[in-house]
Amino acid sequence: MKPYVFKDQKGNEVKLNEREQAYCASLSQKFNEAIYANDVSGIGAQIDINTLTVLLKTISTQKFYTVDIEKYLPIDTDGGWADQVLQIREYLPSQPMTGFIDQAAHGAKLAVAEAAVDGLYIPALTWAKKIEFSIAEVNQAALLGNFSLITAKERSRKKSYDLDMQQLAFLGYKDSKVKGLLNQADVVTVNSDFITKKISEMNFTEINAFVAQIIELYRANCERTAYPTTFVIPEADYNGLASQVSPEFPVKNKLQLLQEAFDIVAMRHVEILPSAYADARYNSLGTSRYALYNKEFDTIRLQKAIDYTPTMMNNIDGWNFVNTAFARTFGVIINRPKEVLYFDRTDESSSSI
Repeated sequence: MKPYVFKDQKGNEVKLNEREQAYCASLSQKFNEAIYANDVSGIGAQIDINTLTVLLKTISTQKFYTVDIEKYLPIDTDGGWADQVLQIREYLPSQPMTGFIDQAAHGAKLAVAEAAVDGLYIPALTWAKKIEFSIAEVNQAALLGNFSLITAKERSRKKSYDLDMQQLAFLGYKDSKVKGLLNQADVVTVNSDFITKKISEMNFTEINAFVAQIIELYRANCERTAYPTTFVIPEADYNGLASQVSPEFPVKNKLQLLQEAFDIVAMRHVEILPSAYADARYNSLGTSRYALYNKEFDTIRLQKAIDYTPTMMNNIDGWNFVNTAFARTFGVIINRPKEVLYFDRTDESSSSI
């Protein structure tokens, strides 16, 4: 029987490395000796085990996010099995013109570069789920060449992980210290007075004034050390920006006007992104939250200690094959809180998710 060929999303064939091949051979021999005492060749079972292992490896590379997290946050995969990570937050003190040396002065000394910092220990979260296949399911799939049932189980688990990680990236995990992009009010300044209505309800004059003022608020908050690169707004407000600025002169829509104003005032491209999690109806914040921030790795990032990792297939009782996938994360870490600024717009209704 020819081995089955599985390809990743880019069309490349997925193959097992030497360690994975050796494990499959070892498990096949062990499995056959236990189930088929007179057949130790492992030929029949090894095909199934190899195929299952490649299949799981193929799906583990696929993404099932409904939003692309990397558009919102840099992602780091460092931390491994550490129980917690020390988050160092930087607060640059105002010390202008202190680095120059007056070489003509007697006893001139080098200035000391200082930064106000504090630390916060953030615990790691472990995610894990298992799936099971019976001998009957494995052999029927191999005989028919149809692995749809087994594929469906792994796709369901991988999608569950992606969606869990997606919500964690924006709202963190319940009441723990593991926070998301939008719920770090304990370290990020929250302005509850500036945005009094949806941006999509503003007219031409109001939108231009809005951008100029919000950039100034951001610059003042970070002591003019950075410009924003990303502006996350509630999805319901974002969707309304498709309307024309002026019904009489439908030259451009409000999103285009907003984008142009941001790029001009910030002197760089500012990515305007929607998020359902920023809407009061889909978060537990009790408000619709807008986030203006500098999307740089040293400022903010999603810390995945260990990305989604399926374990090798194993047989536990002579009938069922079990496979567990796991991951670890510290959530969103903000190292420079002054380069992130929240704006809250209170809505009449909100509901927790």
